[in-house]
Amino acid sequence: MNLRASVVSCVLVAAVALAAGCGQDAALVGGECASGLTECALRCVDLSRDPANCGACGHACDPGVACVAGACAAAPYGVDATVGDANGDDGGATVDGTVSDGGRGDGNATDGAASTDGASTDGPSDARDAATAPDGAACVPPYDTLDQCGSCVTACAPPNDVCAAQGDGSYACVQLCTSPLVNCGGACVDKTNDPFNCGACGKVCPSHLCAGSTCQGSTPGDVVLIGHDYATTPSSTAQGTVLQNAVFIPSTNPLRVMSFERYADATATANAKKILAGRAAQQQRTLSYTATSTDGDVPAKLTAADYDVLVVHDQKAAPTGALATLGSSWATTLGAFTKAGGVIVVLDGDAGTGEMPQFSTSGGLFQVTSHAPVLAGSAVTVTAPSDDVGVGVLSPYGVWAHTATFTLGNLTNVTLIVRNGDGTGAPIVAHRVVP
Repeated sequence: MNLRASVVSCVLVAAVALAAGCGQDAALVGGECASGLTECALRCVDLSRDPANCGACGHACDPGVACVAGACAAAPYGVDATVGDANGDDGGATVDGTVSDGGRGDGNATDGAASTDGASTDGPSDARDAATAPDGAACVPPYDTLDQCGSCVTACAPPNDVCAAQGDGSYACVQLCTSPLVNCGGACVDKTNDPFNCGACGKVCPSHLCAGSTCQGSTPGDVVLIGHDYATTPSSTAQGTVLQNAVFIPSTNPLRVMSFERYADATATANAKKILAGRAAQQQRTLSYTATSTDGDVPAKLTAADYDVLVVHDQKAAPTGALATLGSSWATTLGAFTKAGGVIVVLDGDAGTGEMPQFSTSGGLFQVTSHAPVLAGSAVTVTAPSDDVGVGVLSPYGVWAHTATFTLGNLTNVTLIVRNGDGTGAPIVAHRVVP
């Protein structure tokens, strides 16, 4: 179109619509549309975001659907995308999961969420498909999260651990840091010598000296013995807070936990993990949880370079003598782990075969000569509220079923956190610092 024609067009259109498309926002400059705009029916439009001309002149998005980067954005997954109906045969509704789920008007009746609904006839999805995310997940622009970066089905994973804008309105997974630097909470650090991230993100060296990814000088570790059973304990209770405090003693993020569960009760371990996940969410930290039922995994894999915490759940179904032998075989590894700053949490409630005292003793963690039951609902007292394990724990609090008290020997470097009754009774929770 030449300049004369464009002027005539604006004059003719002005009588009807006040020159829509010929104003300053979509002006013709020297007879052409401004840079970045395209002429469609005598209007200068942005094909990357105009829902009436999305990607090409005349290609209109459904009512209420945005145009993003030249494509009609997907409706939230599970919402029918077809105008005027509510069935799941054309909008990708999750309620039917049929193979005909797809985008209205895309010409491919079998278009659907590739491999997400299990149908063998799933086809390639397009920008108009609603079924572009796993069942039940919402998928809406601008696709700028780690789980949906650039598209509904693209999740960022290391080393591409950041979802970054690309300058054209789109997003892509990119690597924030280049080796030897790593991403710790959005900052690029060298874990080999950073005293605030020594060997792991968030691992602070008490000596403020880090060399070879290891804190130099004295690096105290911790052993916590907890006489509570967690099969029925809610997260919001004081008993739940005790467990959270013990496991979250390290400041690392992600917090790397090895969980030994060979003879443990599945309900109790699952509930304990739920309680710990609650604390991780509160602190906006990532909990990296590795469960094992293999005895040899601890001596073979437990190092302070790879893990921050070892949780040994109450091994309620352990046969007689098994845990005494297990503790002896792990003793060297457990000692090295705590001396390097690792934390070991041992759970020993009054349930099952009662083998945990032998494990604690033979493993060199605590000298436990016996344990005894505490009546459910009994009041116990926090006697060390300033200790890492006791901080913020309501006192007194009532215990849940299968709580136990301990008879302990050698209380060197041991703090009794929770005691039965008025605070003078037998210990229920103890914390030992390993220098």
